[in-house]
Amino acid sequence: MIFTSLLWAFMLLIYFSAKNNKINQWCAITIFIFSFGTFKEYIYYDLSPVLSDRFPVINKNLLENLYSVMTAILYNLVMPCSLIFALYFSSFHRKNIKLFHEIRNFCFLPGIILFLIYNPAKTSYYQHNSRIFWYVVTVYNITFGILMTIFMIGSIHRAESPLQKRQKKLISLIILPPVWYWLITIFVIHSLQITALFKIWKQNAFILSVSILFYIVLAFKEGIMGLRLQSQNYQWDSDMKVASKGASYTSHILKNEIAKIEWCLNNLSQTYQDSPPEELAIIERSANHLKQFVKKTQIYSDDIILRKETVPLLKLITDSVLSIKKTTGGGIDCQIDCEENQFINCDTAHMSEVLNNLLLNAADAMNNRGTISIKCYKNKRNRMLTISITDEGTGIKKEHIHKLFHPYFTTKKTNCHFGLGLSYCYNVMNKHKGYIDIQTEEGKGSTFSLYLPME
Repeated sequence: MIFTSLLWAFMLLIYFSAKNNKINQWCAITIFIFSFGTFKEYIYYDLSPVLSDRFPVINKNLLENLYSVMTAILYNLVMPCSLIFALYFSSFHRKNIKLFHEIRNFCFLPGIILFLIYNPAKTSYYQHNSRIFWYVVTVYNITFGILMTIFMIGSIHRAESPLQKRQKKLISLIILPPVWYWLITIFVIHSLQITALFKIWKQNAFILSVSILFYIVLAFKEGIMGLRLQSQNYQWDSDMKVASKGASYTSHILKNEIAKIEWCLNNLSQTYQDSPPEELAIIERSANHLKQFVKKTQIYSDDIILRKETVPLLKLITDSVLSIKKTTGGGIDCQIDCEENQFINCDTAHMSEVLNNLLLNAADAMNNRGTISIKCYKNKRNRMLTISITDEGTGIKKEHIHKLFHPYFTTKKTNCHFGLGLSYCYNVMNKHKGYIDIQTEEGKGSTFSLYLPME
């Protein structure tokens, strides 16, 4: 029970280090299910004699059934949870958004099928009497383990910054050894019927203890998975930390400097009132550009707090379209396909800003000339409401797609684009428990789709 408690403490430590972080959430879920391995042993072998003496209603059969069910949950669910953790860990949910959601939705299907084939309450019987059972669960868990490892190791090689690469290496060192020791000592050894090594799985307690100790040491030294002991929590896996952490400091510095520039500009304008030099106009444009940058950085890097209300979707879209037409000078024609009685529950201000961003990007891709198609439809299969915005622009290069939602990344050449809009859209949709997806073909235009859960 001591080791089970240690695992639960480790789980809570990871979860509360960054409880809004999907990586931390799924890592905590995986550890919790993984702890069933030691917890069921404690219940059946240590706690059951005490419970049977004090509560006669709790007989041996009941405890055996509980042991079997917990074993089935461990065997059938822990590796799908591990794979989802690995997908978030590798940022697969950003690079292949639609495919990610399909994988996540069907990830547990094989486990559910195993529950139906092998009665969970009889797992202990299958363990002792069925070689086929061991072959099936071995192939199942090892397959998920290989996929998990591929995504985690691949993520290390694709990491864009030395800090993120180091974090991913350290986390892989903490997670992968105990997982693979468990996979080999439980499934491979039992399926091969190497009876002399049946109990070697218990040595995983030592490996897990080393992993937990390593995690705590790193938390004190440099921070790990969002936790820096005696310091502060931080969002370790997201580039948005660059935007949010530096926004306040950057804004403060720039505001002071802009104020000085504008004061000097006013004085010089009065001095050269009759014939102002061209340099003054350049300085004024630069000051205005800096003010826009400060404003955008503050808006898009602050934590998003939703104030939801139920609003007509058509009105929300129409208002954004009218705003964009004024901004672009009327060269854009917007075709809207949306039911009048369609309502959505959202934060109106944030959702309007998301629509404005996508419409502006679409207009910019067409040089403010052309047609933007906006379609709204329900997908009853996954209970999602979809808003798609399609342009007739130049499309996006394949090598740029996976960077689109990173803050400060932009393909635009003008100085009025800061690369914050799409990262902001991504975070707003994430807060709404939805997501944003892109379909694009270079030279033929792009379609950005917003997916919102139907209330």
